[in-house]
Amino acid sequence: MKKEITATTSGVLTKRDIMWSWFKMYLLQFQCCNYERFHNLGFTNAITHILAKLYKDKKELSEAMTRHMEFYNNEPYLGIVLLGIIIAMEEERAIKGNEVVPAEAISSIKAGLMGPLAGIGDTVNQGIIYTLFLAIGVSLTLDSGLGAWGALVSAILMVGGMAVESIFMINLGYKFGRSAVNKILDGGFMNTIISAAGIVGCCVMGALTASYVNLSTTISIGTGEGAISLQTTLLDALVPKLLPLLCVLGCYKLFKKKLSPLVVMFILMATVGLLAIIKVV
Repeated sequence: MKKEITATTSGVLTKRDIMWSWFKMYLLQFQCCNYERFHNLGFTNAITHILAKLYKDKKELSEAMTRHMEFYNNEPYLGIVLLGIIIAMEEERAIKGNEVVPAEAISSIKAGLMGPLAGIGDTVNQGIIYTLFLAIGVSLTLDSGLGAWGALVSAILMVGGMAVESIFMINLGYKFGRSAVNKILDGGFMNTIISAAGIVGCCVMGALTASYVNLSTTISIGTGEGAISLQTTLLDALVPKLLPLLCVLGCYKLFKKKLSPLVVMFILMATVGLLAIIKVV
């Protein structure tokens, strides 16, 4: 059976070393970001003290730092698991030598995993979690009287949530080494997380739609005093908030057709304006 490279058996690095790497990566991954090598300086800065502790020979230290100045582009919070994996591999290499963990293997792991991890991180964080946190802030701003403080709540949730996530991921990467990626990509683990977050997101968006999208019709069935209001008598009694839901689903359909938000906004304004002119809404 192939031996997995882990760092839990060596005892060279401490929890403090790992957390210091996390702190520097969390705050400074995007320092000196450039279009030639993107986040390579942030990654190298986060691992410099690790390398200095592992490699006492100046030549080995120089080679290790040069190795991590290669191109690096990754999502900063979930993708930080790769930093933990690389730390584990560097530690194993420093202890057991280049024959066990070649320098080329470390570079290959970095190059091969940063793309998939970035895709997963962007999907989970930017596509789902950020949206939920912003929705909570909007709800607090509109309903609780907090005003602009609702935006602060969203910011605190984002900063705190991403800190917790990234701490967990870097420790996961360090503890399990390269096998950590299999835990993320295999076994349906990430699909379960994405599905659960998606369900929560649908619930939140449904609640926001019912609370803040106001659309009703003035259509009545019949004439005179016996006229029946379609909105109050039928829709509100049988399917409350049906029209706001249809409006949101219509916008979603337009977004799925790759229309820009500005175009969708103009279509929505024109449609509602036309319906108002003919006294339907």
